[in-house]
Amino acid sequence: MDNNDILRRMRYALHLRDIQMVDVFKMAEEKVSIPEVRSLLLKDSDEDYLQCNDEIMEKFLDGLIIKHRGKQLRMVADIGVYKMETRYAFQ
Repeated sequence: MDNNDILRRMRYALHLRDIQMVDVFKMAEEKVSIPEVRSLLLKDSDEDYLQCNDEIMEKFLDGLIIKHRGKQLRMVADIGVYKMETRYAFQ
């Protein structure tokens, strides 16, 4: 099973239309048009078939995560500073 099969099955399972898939890609900051989405959903024997590589699949999955739980802020912490602050806080 390749990425195109997975993408087709996810679209079916989540009841996503073409425009909704474009919006999911857009949430992950990937510009994909409706004809490109349709080409990704075709079988490999079709003329306009577009291979869904790992990067495209990753963007789609990232977009789904953002769609369902929202965009998360990234927290950057220096572990050494954090340990030092907690050590002094508990003494």
